Amino acid sequence: MVCPEVSPEIEQMAGRDEITLIQSLYSSDYLEGKTLVVAATNDQVINQKVSSEAKKRGLLVNVVDSPALCNFIVPSIVDRSPLTIAISSSGSAPVFARMLREKLEWLVPKETGSILQTAGEERANVAQSIAEMLERRQFWENYFEQLLDWSPAKNIADSARMTIDTNLPSPKELLKSSPKKVAIISLVDLGNGDVDYLPIKTVKRLQKADEVIFNSSVPESVTDLIRRDAEMQSVKLAPEESILKRTTMETLVDKVSAGKSICLLNPGHYFETLDLEQLASTFDQTVVKLELIKALRV
Repeated sequence: MVCPEVSPEIEQMAGRDEITLIQSLYSSDYLEGKTLVVAATNDQVINQKVSSEAKKRGLLVNVVDSPALCNFIVPSIVDRSPLTIAISSSGSAPVFARMLREKLEWLVPKETGSILQTAGEERANVAQSIAEMLERRQFWENYFEQLLDWSPAKNIADSARMTIDTNLPSPKELLKSSPKKVAIISLVDLGNGDVDYLPIKTVKRLQKADEVIFNSSVPESVTDLIRRDAEMQSVKLAPEESILKRTTMETLVDKVSAGKSICLLNPGHYFETLDLEQLASTFDQTVVKLELIKALRV
């Protein structure tokens, strides 16, 4: 990574030898011996220079938010290994690709990977037992239809087809009338931590949050729902300690003043006992919206 100034998080990654950090201005010398380059500066002149010089060397180059300067693009990924779904808008609408990935993340069950792993291990046995290819295909179709409770016929039914309202304003028109952005602070009670008891709104917030702060005891099945490019901060807490007590109001005010939307994840049902009105009065409510999201009690 080449950058004259970096955040403390990047410095820590370099300190753990997770990345090689060069605190310097860009120089074409840094391209020597490389295969793939990503330009992610906010200086279009530098981005164009990186793209041009990388292409002259026959390197793969991606310039963030500038498809015309790229010779490869990075798709949004739904990872249910061994199943991988890659979604790309060919650089025309990366936000839509991310939103579609969020939808698929929710629709494709977490257990899909282990199910497919088992199916892979059993393929040879099934092939040995069912010699005819047609019969084998029908066997697997029946297996997955029963397992997932869906079929190709259900999948393409007109009643399930999504429609798009083409009468909506164009992006250019919408930009003129867009209201001022309101940053959101979401306090999420996770209950027993079982992802099945979280409301859908939790998933939406985790996919839209710019930063998520959570207790280190929060299970991976929940943190997997956080959008890939969000800042994530794991905090080790005592059993009865709240994430809110370790995240000062000054810190939250600074973050939301910068336009960030924040999610605080706390095991149990701590947040529902808070005086939310009193807490909300800490913020300018024309700029910040405070909300509570509760897991189901079981």
